[in-house]
Amino acid sequence: MKSDYDWHFGVVADALPALAVGAAYTILITALTFAGGIVLGLGLCLTRMSGRRWLAWPTIAVIDFLRLTPLLVQILWIYSSVPLLTGVTLSPFWSGVLALAVNSSAFTCEVFRSGFGSIDDGQREAASALGMSWFQMLRRVLIPQAARHVLPPLGTSWVSCFQDTSLVAVLGVPEILHNAQLVSTETLRPVEVFTAVGIVYFLLAYPQARLLDRLDRRERLNR
Repeated sequence: MKSDYDWHFGVVADALPALAVGAAYTILITALTFAGGIVLGLGLCLTRMSGRRWLAWPTIAVIDFLRLTPLLVQILWIYSSVPLLTGVTLSPFWSGVLALAVNSSAFTCEVFRSGFGSIDDGQREAASALGMSWFQMLRRVLIPQAARHVLPPLGTSWVSCFQDTSLVAVLGVPEILHNAQLVSTETLRPVEVFTAVGIVYFLLAYPQARLLDRLDRRERLNR
């Protein structure tokens, strides 16, 4: 059956400034989420690998919870619960960034754990024999060598952070999807608006995907 839908992409042209603002917010949220996820993920990884069960077991429970519950639920929980439980009021923007970073940390933790696990035990023993403390071993031996192995999967984590940013639209954060919803409501042209949004996401994600491919190829050549 032939559709007689009358396309009007002129509304998209008028909405480009709003979508550009949304794209800027999306990139900013991605960067903050990725950085927070790395810091928190490294902390979780070191806690899990500490060898102390009273630290490792709660960490494993937290990681499992974050990986097995919907991200949207985590976003709404942090937005509604943090002010009640801590007395600290967060804006929708920072609530969204915090929720995404905490969720990302669970996956980043596993990336770091895999990277540290790829280092031969002999190097740890050699560092211990040289009298290095645990933090010196971490800084001089483990992190420099693990970094080469974790770069490709961390790139994948970056792309995941980028895609997940659309979920904070539920809090009213003015990223791409939120602004597109407003434009769609005002113009009553959801087909054109969300077609344009899909193209914007693709154009932003495509260079990231190609960069990931280059990192992956370089890593394979260095093995």
